[in-house]
Amino acid sequence: MERGTDYYYKIVSLNEPLLTSGQVPSTSESSIVGPVKPIAQWFNMRRIWILIWTLVVCGAILFYISQAKAGKALYVRKIAGIDAVDEAIGRATEMGRKVFYVPGIQDMDDVQTIAAVIILGRVARIAAENDTMLEVPVCKSLVMVTAREAVREAYSQVGTTRCFPRRSGSMLLTTSLDMPPQSTAWLSATNPRLCSTWARSFPNR
Repeated sequence: MERGTDYYYKIVSLNEPLLTSGQVPSTSESSIVGPVKPIAQWFNMRRIWILIWTLVVCGAILFYISQAKAGKALYVRKIAGIDAVDEAIGRATEMGRKVFYVPGIQDMDDVQTIAAVIILGRVARIAAENDTMLEVPVCKSLVMVTAREAVREAYSQVGTTRCFPRRSGSMLLTTSLDMPPQSTAWLSATNPRLCSTWARSFPNR
């Protein structure tokens, strides 16, 4: 197609029946539309609102990035669930009970387990600040190593690394089928104040 040249359009529909039906092929035509001329369009003015919203969002992102780099205090809305966990750990400290945290039965290749270990770092940091005993039962060796490193890092941030082996621990369970009964038995025996279960915790056959 050449720019600036008039073009006319017409749609022709062809109906081809099966050979066994014996029907004759038929056609139907639309009315002729035109003339129209193709032109080069770099911007569709009918969608200018998309450009406006894109500029507003990008401008807001760049503004808050510059504010954060300048050291300004920014308001971040808190998640109610995280506040509830913080409160539960504080109550466990007041009652002198332990915190029970289960990161699931999957290995570290599962995104839910990765998220659970990240949250474990925050829980361990609060437990270290309150000097609360933390137990993390797992059933995968790689998860156990990663969880212990996350807890160790949380204790080092608080400055109580020397209390890490005494105030926290990780149990390596044999299989995922052993996780529910052993966890239930441990809960019945110790009666912790906070029991937090994340990721997948069902028996995996």
